[in-house]
Amino acid sequence: MHQWMFAGWGLTLASMAFPQSPVPNGSDELITRTYDLSGLRSSNPDWPGQARWLPIMNAGLEFKGPETQSFGSQFTSLFGDLYWEELEFEGRMGAEYGEDLWILRGPVELHAAFEGLRAFYAAWVQQRVVLQVDWVSAASPLASWVTPTEADQWLDGQRESAKVRTMQVPVPVDSFACVREQSTTRLITNASVEIAQGTATIDEAVRPVRFGPWGIFQACPQPGGTDVNLSWMDSEEPKIRKQSLDIVALLAEEGKQPGWTPLGGSLDLSDQMARAMTVNGFVPDGKVLVLSVGPAVGTGSMTVLIRRLPSPTPPPSYRSEGTKPFRMLGIQTERFKHRYLASGWDGEFDPAGYDMEAQLLSIDPRSNGSDLVYALTEDANSDLVQEWSQADFAGLRTNGSSDASLSAQEAELDRMNRRFESLLAPAANYSVRVSIQTGDSRPVLVGSLVTQEGMPMSLLSGSEHSEIHEFDVEVAGQASVDDPNVRLTLEGLMAEFRLQRVDGQGLLFESQGFLQVPVSKRTLDFDCRMHGAYETTQYSLISLDRTMILTEVEAGVWSARLGSMGKTNPSVVVEIRTL
Repeated sequence: MHQWMFAGWGLTLASMAFPQSPVPNGSDELITRTYDLSGLRSSNPDWPGQARWLPIMNAGLEFKGPETQSFGSQFTSLFGDLYWEELEFEGRMGAEYGEDLWILRGPVELHAAFEGLRAFYAAWVQQRVVLQVDWVSAASPLASWVTPTEADQWLDGQRESAKVRTMQVPVPVDSFACVREQSTTRLITNASVEIAQGTATIDEAVRPVRFGPWGIFQACPQPGGTDVNLSWMDSEEPKIRKQSLDIVALLAEEGKQPGWTPLGGSLDLSDQMARAMTVNGFVPDGKVLVLSVGPAVGTGSMTVLIRRLPSPTPPPSYRSEGTKPFRMLGIQTERFKHRYLASGWDGEFDPAGYDMEAQLLSIDPRSNGSDLVYALTEDANSDLVQEWSQADFAGLRTNGSSDASLSAQEAELDRMNRRFESLLAPAANYSVRVSIQTGDSRPVLVGSLVTQEGMPMSLLSGSEHSEIHEFDVEVAGQASVDDPNVRLTLEGLMAEFRLQRVDGQGLLFESQGFLQVPVSKRTLDFDCRMHGAYETTQYSLISLDRTMILTEVEAGVWSARLGSMGKTNPSVVVEIRTL
């Protein structure tokens, strides 16, 4: 039986040393041992929840994990597949007992092979990339990539005047890691009325409102550095505006004239600032990635610094010298997922007015690179190599049933390895600075981010504003009452960008999103006794949905302006530089 297994690195094998197992069929003395495989566990790579940007008052992680997955059975099936001939010797056996126990009887060399393969397997299943994440409530003057010394000097200068948080985030290579430091308050965000024959009442709608930082991280080593995909958001405690409803119901009793009955009521309308980013970036070895989002309206900035800390590296390959010698080459499919298949926004909403149940997802970390790897191995010579996979790992190994020499099988492994590596050449990286400019005023920097070519990046900088949208009317027998309808609007900038070089033409620039700024406020007064007057905001909305080819303004520099610039109309300026 063939059992597909995890993979290791697709690295050039000719220059590497790798573990070897001894010849398993050497000695005659049989030893019986029981092995506990419960340590062969990894975080479940299935995305168990949502990362929600909007509404800001309910933004954050709907997280159901962490869940773990045991790979004990898969490993023992792999061992049996590779060493079945060794297990057929008289008196030898391998048996599974439950999910995590394995009983093996055989010579000491067979036990050594089992332990060597288990150590190699465990190193890959349990691999972590450890990130240091520094979050600062201040704007950053740093470049997109800086040395650790430069980053630490700036952080030391911010510790007294700004809020600085430092955390270590171990990220499973086949999954993701989440961090959050959110608080919750409760507000009367809306009200509803209930009406029946000759009676009416008003009921408050109390909702928990979240604020504080949270983030999702994915990380995978690549040649020369680490791919880091993240979605990060920080929202402030909402500012409350009390709004009296002054609701009055028109009620009557049987045989009597209707009369006015005050019900009153009030709401906690709110304004909540937030800054957020989704980045598919790259951290070069020995560097720190610097990302910053500033205010499009109001005050407050945030900067996130990311560096990779030292962490164990699994061995790149494995060799056995049994009755049928073999060598295993692994392909870490996450490397292709991070480089080719990351995604951005998911969901739609109307910035001019959305309800509290609307949602916009900021990142979808379920993209999978396995299909791409399988497609790349279709032309591999199956007489020389065999495919294997497990979880988010895939790869090739020499064909233990082949009559060809091991050197010929290894040559085919090396050919396929070079093909994989050619797809993982360092992608072009760009720094993206987003500013807002009105008239002849100096541009105000809203975001300084990094993105890889072909990958999406997005940012949000603004304030979520709640206000009464209108009143509906409820009517029943001998009863009538007005029902308030509260809606949310987003004041500020929300945009997603994607960059791609087009040979001989320039840089393909794709953007979507909007810039919405308040223009004025006015009071709506229906001049009736059933409810009081209320305030509404008028907005100017600029669409950022564009696709264009940019030409260089200087070597390695491009610029795009979205919206028309006038004395009062703002525009969004995007400056792009090659890193």
